[in-house]
Amino acid sequence: MQKPNIQSTKKVIPMIYAYTTPGITYHDGYIKIGYTEQDVDTRIRQQTHTAGIRAQKEWQGNAIFDDGKGEPFKDYDFHAYMRNNGVKQPQDLNNKYFSEEDRNEWFFISPRNSREMFYDFRSNHGILKSNVAVMPYTLREEQNEAVNLTKAYFEKHPNGEFL
Repeated sequence: MQKPNIQSTKKVIPMIYAYTTPGITYHDGYIKIGYTEQDVDTRIRQQTHTAGIRAQKEWQGNAIFDDGKGEPFKDYDFHAYMRNNGVKQPQDLNNKYFSEEDRNEWFFISPRNSREMFYDFRSNHGILKSNVAVMPYTLREEQNEAVNLTKAYFEKHPNGEFL
């Protein structure tokens, strides 16, 4: 008797992809960055074919961090990383041609730079390399005094303890 070949699971590889739309002038300089668990070319076609838009796939990559743990991420994680690195979006540049729902996935960056940023994100888990404070903060007088006292103590006692 022959055993039935039943497949109850399907291997899914989450992907981040990017495409441009040559010929659409208000998209000049912008790149669309999205997430899919299906074939990337199929997903891009789903987004563009009914509008008669020619899309050019710029790059794609696994949406899994490179540390060997197999932890996946979504496009919005990468989007936040890009924004934190100063990459502009249509709303930042007063480009009103993008619809409200489209604005979140389009970025004003070259395909090459976005790809490099993607691979940096995958390798560093989205930790920014900059030491520039995101939000400026001024210590209160008593906080500043406590920091100065602690610093002075450690300069005089390199192996000391300070409470």
